[in-house]
Amino acid sequence: MELGPSHLVWGNLTHLDVMAEGARDQPYQIVGIDPVEFRDRFPALAPPVAASDARARRGVLAFRRYCMAWHSVNGEGGTVGPELNSPVSVAE
Repeated sequence: MELGPSHLVWGNLTHLDVMAEGARDQPYQIVGIDPVEFRDRFPALAPPVAASDARARRGVLAFRRYCMAWHSVNGEGGTVGPELNSPVSVAE
């Protein structure tokens, strides 16, 4: 499972119990990871389960990889760039 580009940072200077254990110079301490299926997290962005068109699946993967950090579709995704489907689809 690829974890990037996310980074978990533990604020050692504000957690006395962690500092007491000697972790002053180790700011990255992963306590746990709870993986979530993309379809469960972003149901409006996932391709239909019955979609057999490989192009549709490739399109969703390309959006996730290159666009989703900035743009949203159907209200799900990034907030930096504009929504790409509402009120008018950029594909229309």
